[in-house]
Amino acid sequence: MFKKMSTHIYYRGENMSEEKMIYKAKDVEELKEVLTTISEFIPKIPELIKGILTAVYSEETGREVGKAVATFYRTLVENGIPRDTALEMAEEYLSAFTKLGKSLAEIKSKKE
Repeated sequence: MFKKMSTHIYYRGENMSEEKMIYKAKDVEELKEVLTTISEFIPKIPELIKGILTAVYSEETGREVGKAVATFYRTLVENGIPRDTALEMAEEYLSAFTKLGKSLAEIKSKKE
């Protein structure tokens, strides 16, 4: 059946080598470290989302996104893309920013 080892690992059988026990103990310690790190990070997520939303919806960000979309459109037209196609592509480019903001807002509202 199962036997309890000094490393608090249960194993079946009696022929587990000391090397395997040490290896398993190291795995347990690594897992413990990972879970500790995750548990410390999780409470910070709402504040991180809030900071990202503030950045996404700020006046300065709005100006920068506008400049980026205008530059994207202008570059497309300058490189021979028809204006109507460039406009559609610029709208899709802008919608990527909008979708990001909406997704973050949804995540934030679910956390509250």
